[in-house]
Amino acid sequence: MSSIVTSAGGSRIVTPQLKKLDGASNDLLKSNIPDSTSIVTTRYNKDLKLITAVQRFAESYLKIATNNVKLTDDLSKNTLSKDLPNFEASADSAVSGSAKANNAAGVVESRAVSPIEENEDESWNITDDSEVDLNVFVYSLRRNITLLYNTTLKLQTQIKGDILPRLKTLYAEVEARKKDFAAASAKHSKAVAKCRDTSSKDVARLQGAIGLFNSEDSRTDYKRDPYFLKRSLMKDAVVQVQNENDYVDFLENNERALKTLEAQILSVLRQTFGTLTSMVCGYYGTKTEAFQKADGVFKAVSSDNEWHNFISKNSDFLVVSRSTEDPEESDVTSVPASLSGLAKPANVHRGNALKRNYEQVQFAGRDDSSTVPILEGNLLRNEGQLKKKYSSYYYVITQSKYFLEFPTASLDRSSPTLVLYLPDCLLSKSKHENKFKFTIRGKDQTNLIAVRKRAYSFRASSSEEFLTWYNVVSEVTGLMVSRAEQDEELRDVASVSSTETFESAEDQTGNEVPQSPK
Repeated sequence: MSSIVTSAGGSRIVTPQLKKLDGASNDLLKSNIPDSTSIVTTRYNKDLKLITAVQRFAESYLKIATNNVKLTDDLSKNTLSKDLPNFEASADSAVSGSAKANNAAGVVESRAVSPIEENEDESWNITDDSEVDLNVFVYSLRRNITLLYNTTLKLQTQIKGDILPRLKTLYAEVEARKKDFAAASAKHSKAVAKCRDTSSKDVARLQGAIGLFNSEDSRTDYKRDPYFLKRSLMKDAVVQVQNENDYVDFLENNERALKTLEAQILSVLRQTFGTLTSMVCGYYGTKTEAFQKADGVFKAVSSDNEWHNFISKNSDFLVVSRSTEDPEESDVTSVPASLSGLAKPANVHRGNALKRNYEQVQFAGRDDSSTVPILEGNLLRNEGQLKKKYSSYYYVITQSKYFLEFPTASLDRSSPTLVLYLPDCLLSKSKHENKFKFTIRGKDQTNLIAVRKRAYSFRASSSEEFLTWYNVVSEVTGLMVSRAEQDEELRDVASVSSTETFESAEDQTGNEVPQSPK
């Protein structure tokens, strides 16, 4: 489907309606981000070919101006026999070289050299200006080059000093942007591929760990603990999704920039071609008509219509087609003050249906019960045997009975700073219950060197929190405080004076309770 918009000048522009496309996938290992690098690069090449076509036209005309009829044949060969772009065409527009393009070009050319009066019959006119696209211009260029036979040497200095340098500069600027885009896209693509490979390996390791956990012998090395592996996977998933979202932003920004760049290229080419036309018209009488025809067709081409055709045909392969913003939106498309001011990609974050949230991605084993901790939260830990300083850490007791310590609950750090296997540990508590302290004596399994067991002193922020942690650790190590004992603990805590001075020896005192045999 398409909508028709009437411009201020009375012309009508057909705007094809873009189809609604799928958004981001929730499967971590299956991303549906289209890699538009190839198609955008091809589009750049088409624009460069268009610039080259106009540049070759000017170069060949310079030869005509210098050598007159002798180089007329070279003009035809160098311009017409070279690879000219065939841009995307809508259902209403023409394909370069077709009878429809010939008809549209002929009508617009006639209008260019002999504008119709208001009272003249317009029945001979083309039905829609949307039929005039870059393909019609290319076809018109083919038709009119054959009319340029007689030249003059007076044009040589003007063409050499004004037209050709501008076209060469335009080509160099556009080519530089194409190379920058290709290099940056390859870098983004490589980073995303590396992250996906890492996530794939993480998922495989997690599935293996879950299978091992569900076996008869559930004790495993903590590095194969499902929670630990899931946490590590989530960290990699955050990095992967961020890289993917950055890639989506990069592709969308470059696609949008290409739209603005193309409009500016067309504006520069129209202006340059118009200047060349004025030069020729100033020195020729009968031969100016050929330039006026080609220039008239070029001016009739709508930049927005060209971008509509491009988006409509390639929507499945363009990131901008999934944008929550208008894919037709762009910056000012007028001719820049200098060619260095041609459009560049904006470094902004945009709304796009392809972007994903790492909290919503799904992967095998994410919701398995073995990855859900028995207990987790913040506790204070004594930093050393002789120090009274306590620092806050985030602790987790996993289904595999590991006691893990992390700097914070944030996924920025997936490797624990302390690992104790609770069934191999001894538990004791402080004799002063208002201190809410307990001690676990065990061997830190993050240390690869064989070390002796040492005592780690922990402090809770309240009696309820203390009893919760103490009971869970007691249960996992083989002990369990009864309800009556818990009520007695609460009464004892309430009866102890809050003004009791802190004694450093309390951190390591208390009766050690050996684990009960399994």
